[in-house]
Formats: sequence, structure tokens, C-alpha cells
Amino acid sequence: MGGPRGADIGTLAGMVIGGTIGAAATAPRNANNHTDTAPKKKSRSTEQTTPYANDGDIYSSHSKAQDIQFDTYHNPRYQSPMAAYNDLTTLEVSNVHFLDENNNHRLDYNEKAYIMFDITNRGSKILYNVAPNIVCNSKRVVISAPATVAAVMSGQGIRYKAAVVAVRKIKKQPLTFTLSFGTGTQTVVAKTFDL
Repeated sequence: MGGPRGADIGTLAGMVIGGTIGAAATAPRNANNHTDTAPKKKSRSTEQTTPYANDGDIYSSHSKAQDIQFDTYHNPRYQSPMAAYNDLTTLEVSNVHFLDENNNHRLDYNEKAYIMFDITNRGSKILYNVAPNIVCNSKRVVISAPATVAAVMSGQGIRYKAAVVAVRKIKKQPLTFTLSFGTGTQTVVAKTFDL
């Protein structure tokens, strides 16, 4: 311990005394205004109390284990069907924007940019599990993994945003991006554009 002029000992003593005072000030007190030093046993009942509930709330602060339903994601009840090929043709891509950090309208080495666009369902059905695939003709460009949109309602749309990074210097060719939906032989190309 012996730091310069005993400063380390004073620091240690201050921490110990401060911790003791803090623990005493925040310790629960019993009816006689004395602190409870004996540890309490926790009951293992199925009833749980939430710390956020007030006595005046209309919501119950207690919940029982039988009130909660447990299941797995693989239950067909929770899975939505994938959109069929004919349904994917009703998706329209519009308002494509390219947003780059230095605003020079091209993707430079190690620059993070975004491609934003709107996806609109022009069909009469709700489309489930829609995942837009964005592909670039250059292997030097990395695009964020597609996020699956749970549902696109009929006649409505969503805004989608994907991150794009050039991991190596790009040659002076225009970059071609393709936006599509579906996989394999069920792929529907919605839009192609150059940068």
C-alpha cells in the first residue's frame, strides 16, 4: 500500500467507510426501525411479483405460471407461409435512394453507404416473409444481409434500408445493383440500377 504520503491507505479507508455507510443507509428496516441483518428465504411459489406495479394499478402485479403459454417457434401456428412466385410479381420497388457519406454519388473505398427504397404490395393478398435480395456485380462491394419483412399488407408498402460498403478499391466501371425477391428459380427481379 505505501503510496506517496499514504494516499493509497486514505483512498482504501474512504472506500471501506463509504461502502459501510451506504449499505447501512439503504438496508431494509423492520417495524422497530432496526436494520434486518438476517437473510430472508425466497419462496419458490409459482406466483411472481413485479417491481413496477403499484397497489392502485388496475393491472394485477401477480402472474401465475399457468397464465403464460410456452411453445416453440416451429409450431405451424406461428409460421407464416412464404410468398408464392405469382404473389412476388405484385411487389413494386420505387423511390430508390443512394446515400453515401461524402455525398459524391458513388461508392468509394471503405465508405459506408445506404440504399433505401419503398416496397409496395400491389396485389390483393397479404404477403408474408418478404426478403428483398440486393446483389452487386462487383465482388468488392459488401451488402448487408437481407432482413425478412413479416408481412406486407395489400395496397400498402414499407421503406427498406440496406448498408453497402466497398471493401476494396473499385475500378472505374459503373456498379450495377439488382433488387429481387424470392430464391432460386422463384426469383423475381424488381429493379436494376447503376451507380
